[in-house]
Amino acid sequence: MAKPAYNGMDVFVKCLPAGKFDLGYHLLITIIKYPQAHKTEYIFSFRDFFESREADLGKLHQDTLMLNGSRLTDYYVITESSLGDAAHSSIECLYWTERSGLVAYKYRNGVCWVRTSRIK
Repeated sequence: MAKPAYNGMDVFVKCLPAGKFDLGYHLLITIIKYPQAHKTEYIFSFRDFFESREADLGKLHQDTLMLNGSRLTDYYVITESSLGDAAHSSIECLYWTERSGLVAYKYRNGVCWVRTSRIK
């Protein structure tokens, strides 16, 4: 039996190095389309965060959210559906926009990191 046809795309990010030898790229999102089944899968992989979603990114939030002094509108909140790592040092959710991609993420301990460039 043959595998179903699909098209996939990976997006990698280059993070600032924690040490002088850590200059690698990290997988951020994979989008897989299955044209015969009319399905799309989004796989988010960022640091210790992993989430896989079929069909869409979830609810589009059109309110204004203030994160560390930055305004965010028209965003998606990507949370893990499984409990995963419940440690305070793990990521709780990602904030995603169609225009800028990953714009912020929040740790379970409440610390939030916001990308300050190109948020619109």
